[in-house]
Amino acid sequence: MKLFWSPRSPYVRKVMVTAHEANLAGKIETTSIVVSGMSVSTDFHATNPLARIPTLITEDGEVLFDSSVICEYFDSLGGGHLQPAEGKEHWQVKRNHAIGTGMMDNLLPVRGEVLRPAQEQSAGFIKAGEEKFMLCCDWLDKNIGTINRPQFDLGQIAIGTGLAYADFRFPHLDWRKNRANLAGWAERVHARPSFVSTQHIDK
Repeated sequence: MKLFWSPRSPYVRKVMVTAHEANLAGKIETTSIVVSGMSVSTDFHATNPLARIPTLITEDGEVLFDSSVICEYFDSLGGGHLQPAEGKEHWQVKRNHAIGTGMMDNLLPVRGEVLRPAQEQSAGFIKAGEEKFMLCCDWLDKNIGTINRPQFDLGQIAIGTGLAYADFRFPHLDWRKNRANLAGWAERVHARPSFVSTQHIDK
């Protein structure tokens, strides 16, 4: 399998953590690629019309994109133990996966905004994106019981990745403050080999 990726992307890290948890990491060839909201990569559009990473080319040549789709694909190859097949827990994990991914969705545009020239930045836009992320942290801290399942899952991977991205790019947010439940949970998750092996690299 071939994965188009960047070590800076939280979406890429989410799928790589999943690959490790599904015992597939050794079967993936990674190809670094730079994508930007300020330019069009016509060559990459031929592979993925969205021109976003991660993008996976499977062993049979199928192209898959969207990090959540790739995570579910990896889970299917690894035996399906990262998401309950049915019932209440299935939908809880789906929801938690959406929350974790949504936290990244809140922070990525903010990262793009702060990279713009200072005179062009919108303080209101930055503040709103950061506040949306922090509201997610409040919810997670209060609902940690539905997050912390004994069987590690895709929802926990996504949430752990979203929090780790905040540590990487937005340490000033100090999301652990007054959120002891979430902070303790994240400490355990971030110590897993799958997270230790997929650290963000700013290059």
